[in-house]
Amino acid sequence: MTTRRSRSPSPRWQAVGSLFLLLGVLLGACGGAQPRDRIPRQRSVERYVAMLEGDGRVEWQKPAELVAALEISAGQSIADVGSGSGYFLPFLADAAGPTGRVVAQDIDEEHIEVLEARIEREGFTNVETLLGDPDDPGLAAGTFDVILLVDVYHHVPETGPFLRSLGDALAPGGRIAIVDFPPGDHVPESVAGSRHRIARERVIAEAVAAGLVLHREHTFIEYQFFVEFTRPE
Repeated sequence: MTTRRSRSPSPRWQAVGSLFLLLGVLLGACGGAQPRDRIPRQRSVERYVAMLEGDGRVEWQKPAELVAALEISAGQSIADVGSGSGYFLPFLADAAGPTGRVVAQDIDEEHIEVLEARIEREGFTNVETLLGDPDDPGLAAGTFDVILLVDVYHHVPETGPFLRSLGDALAPGGRIAIVDFPPGDHVPESVAGSRHRIARERVIAEAVAAGLVLHREHTFIEYQFFVEFTRPE
């Protein structure tokens, strides 16, 4: 089942859209310009999924250990924000168990289609999808025991409102887990997504500014930081 939120563009996104429309008109007016070959969107999505599902990822990101560290109990509600290809869904669905619930959230409709295909293909009965916004994940308030963001936070345009929305979505005692790449030259170029970086200290500072509390930190992922936050008691 997919939950689709009714969305109207914010003024900022309307301005961005107008800019691209103007750019398209100007380019179209250049008679001597030859159209560039475009990679079909579907092929682009397929390449993206292939990159995320690469064989080497299980070795360096340790998905089973990562989910085990979250200490998810059977019957809990989990949100995988920016789920992408659904890489973590098998681990999260297993941890939540048949009485639990996993929401695979993404802001891209084609990623949602990829997620729905995976849910059907792998027979997940406790997983559903949710189409969110760039500024608002769209999670129901007071609902989730664990909210997971892997390689996602560096994409968030307005972190303050986004983090406050995540905090509001936590059930009592719930946690937000953020996993991402820090700056530095310690990450091989071959590691998927490694060109996107954000400082651990910045994430912590922004989370605290949004009213969250640093709960704990894990250091077993070689190339990434892994921090958990809660709401104040």
